[in-house]
Amino acid sequence: MDDPNAKDTTLIVAALVVVLAAAAIVFGLFLFSRL
Repeated sequence: MDDPNAKDTTLIVAALVVVLAAAAIVFGLFLFSRL
């Protein structure tokens, strides 16, 4: 079960998670600074 496509999918999902986490942090800081 050593599929290269699975590894690419894992990298893409990991990248999306990192981007979403960074966006959530920036959005949270933006809302916090507006208080």
